[in-house]
Amino acid sequence: MTLPRIALFALALALAPFCSAWAQGDSLQDANQLFRQGQFDRAMDRVNGYLAQRPKDARGRFLKGLILTEQNK
Repeated sequence: MTLPRIALFALALALAPFCSAWAQGDSLQDANQLFRQGQFDRAMDRVNGYLAQRPKDARGRFLKGLILTEQNK
């Protein structure tokens, strides 16, 4: 490999953990948007997927509680 390729590979490895956290945050934002649109079942699926990775996350648990309240559960 050439030096630029090695540098790009090292940069990609260094940024990988941050990309995962960013994608999980987007999942919660998507769930919140679905909740606001009244699509409670889809929002619940997104929140459950998010909480599977981060079960103690307060924002995810709170949003799940809001969805359950709207569904009268």
